[in-house]
Amino acid sequence: MKKRLISILAAALAISFISPIKNASAATKVSAFPGAEGGGKYATGGRGGSIYYVTNLNDSGTGSFRDAVSKPNRIVLFKVGGTIELKSDVVISSNITIAGQTAPGGAGITLKNFKAGLG
Repeated sequence: MKKRLISILAAALAISFISPIKNASAATKVSAFPGAEGGGKYATGGRGGSIYYVTNLNDSGTGSFRDAVSKPNRIVLFKVGGTIELKSDVVISSNITIAGQTAPGGAGITLKNFKAGLG
């Protein structure tokens, strides 16, 4: 009986040391943005990646939206606003933040004719 009690106390003590470590790691997570909720709350997006500016409304080529999302680990900002007429589907690479709200003049960005999806 005494051995069993010692075993139970030892197990309880071990669990008490493990639990704070688990809680500490959850507390160090950074939310995607202030007020983020749900499944994407801790999404990293392009955090820490390079900044790529969309400078035209062309379907492809340097400065286009398609080029901006073609490589991972980027934060995509817009120096233009308006409609991009896609000629084919766009595949968005991993770890990308698309900051459409940065398009000037409140015009935003619209993708037309084809789909944009995650790759």
